[in-house]
Amino acid sequence: MLRPSDRVWATPETCYGETAAAAAHKDELTTQGFEVTEILAGIPTALMGRASTIGQMIAFIGEYDDLAGLSQFADLAAETPIQAGGNDHGFGHNMLGPAAMLAATALKTWLAEIGTPDEVRYYGCLAEEAALPKPSWCATAPSKTWISPSLGTRTRSLR
Repeated sequence: MLRPSDRVWATPETCYGETAAAAAHKDELTTQGFEVTEILAGIPTALMGRASTIGQMIAFIGEYDDLAGLSQFADLAAETPIQAGGNDHGFGHNMLGPAAMLAATALKTWLAEIGTPDEVRYYGCLAEEAALPKPSWCATAPSKTWISPSLGTRTRSLR
């Protein structure tokens, strides 16, 4: 999962402009055996990777936008901006998406090993720091049901 993390770090992009980051995530999802759907909810840089289409659906959200004002040279613990006030992935924000993707991939692999055909999804979450594409997850306590109306995922019981 270092490939997408390194690619995202090398090409900081903000708020709906994450074309290189989305491409890095798409490439890795494809390599890991996910079927990739692009342009979710009409957003060009939103994507979903899916493994299986039956059983319970388990989804992971990984973000890949950069952060305003956190320009930083890699591998330095002290604040050392590449460009003062510039945008970047300053504190490892570039690793959040690949970490969620790694979790989705590990779950997909494990489910296949134990013969469980549940659906695993990975949603690439863009513009997460400045906009509202992240699914608006809402839980209803009695049924423990989670709904994501913004990206059209199915309602699932978590019992």
